[in-house]
Amino acid sequence: GSSGASKAGGDSTGSETESCDYSLLMMQRGSTASFAKSFHVFPGGMLDASDGNGNWADNFSRMLGTQNANSTMEMLKDTSCCNDVLAPPTFRRKRLEEDSVGPFDLPAEVAFKICSLRETFEESGILLARRVDDVQFKSEQIENRGSLSAAKAQSLCLSSSDRQYWTDRVRGSPSEFLAMCQALDCVPDVWSIHLWSTWLTPSNAPKRFDTPFFLTVLDEMPELAVNEAEHESVTWHRPSDTKAAVAKGELAIGPPQAMELLRFARHTKADDLLQFAAKRAV
Repeated sequence: GSSGASKAGGDSTGSETESCDYSLLMMQRGSTASFAKSFHVFPGGMLDASDGNGNWADNFSRMLGTQNANSTMEMLKDTSCCNDVLAPPTFRRKRLEEDSVGPFDLPAEVAFKICSLRETFEESGILLARRVDDVQFKSEQIENRGSLSAAKAQSLCLSSSDRQYWTDRVRGSPSEFLAMCQALDCVPDVWSIHLWSTWLTPSNAPKRFDTPFFLTVLDEMPELAVNEAEHESVTWHRPSDTKAAVAKGELAIGPPQAMELLRFARHTKADDLLQFAAKRAV
């Protein structure tokens, strides 16, 4: 799962009734969905083997300036939120060949981040990525050894035709996300999204998911492109407006979204929310 916050203007003094100066990206699931019908959710989806494919190392090596795959992997480990002892079980679990998603070549958290960014692109058309030739960002990552930063994420601008072409391909096959990044000479922005929480579906639920939630912040609201095969709509929602709509029965959300909305609303400014997320993810 993932959550994107975008600054939406406005002012705040930190008072209890003050509205947030940002909006959250949410989509409404279709009425025929097999799970959480018509609910509003954050972008996200199922992990795919391609998300942890070692071929990503070539793209990341060019961004990080590393000379070989081993060096790249070591620097990618520095994007992890915490050490192996403190990491969520879903990151620490040993994956076997017979698993539906077998062993990763990349660090597990990086694979989950790539999954989160891929699903966000599939479902909203927002591509959170960095150009390999982004000299300033590249030098910062080399200096910091690829570690996490509190920098805001950036959405790469694609023409309408290019975005439609690539969203269609990635929706058809998750492995096309790697092909797209190779073709566009970019890498998923794993540095600017931060582990926010993890949710495990109760044991009595008909479907169970073990889901990490990531958070990032953008300065602007990118143009959106809904995946009509899965969702009714994709829109930006102010936390206070969403809570009010839920209370009136105008909008349905699940327990994870309800809890996270309350946690987000404790931070009325997007910059404060980002700083908090970046610090607690270390």
